[in-house]
Amino acid sequence: MTIKLFYKIDLDYLTFIYGKKIDKKKFRITILAYTLIYIGLISGFLLSSVSGNLKFYFIFSYIYVAVITYNIYVALFSRYRYTEPRYYDVIALVSFIFMPFGCLFTPIYLVVSIAWIYAGVMSLLEVQEIE
Repeated sequence: MTIKLFYKIDLDYLTFIYGKKIDKKKFRITILAYTLIYIGLISGFLLSSVSGNLKFYFIFSYIYVAVITYNIYVALFSRYRYTEPRYYDVIALVSFIFMPFGCLFTPIYLVVSIAWIYAGVMSLLEVQEIE
């Protein structure tokens, strides 16, 4: 459902930004490719964590984190961004990069959680201020 929702939002947004119709077939193939990449990375991450293979855990988790971080970075800082980046968005993004090290040093999970909670609260306060 999430993929379908964001598919429609992205398609409408790109059509609005570029001012022309986007090829839906090409766009569907792109979304399918991203979905398969995410499924593959999450599956590899889960299998490596269940099997206890720490080397593959770090490989899959860092590739996953890199893909997610890149997509968030593009959404925040690209020419056709959805919104203006805020300092708390950058704090959450930087903290997310260190997430895979949480299995080695547990307080990293606490730092990442606090950063994401802070970013979420600040975002909600900003929306409340606009309303």
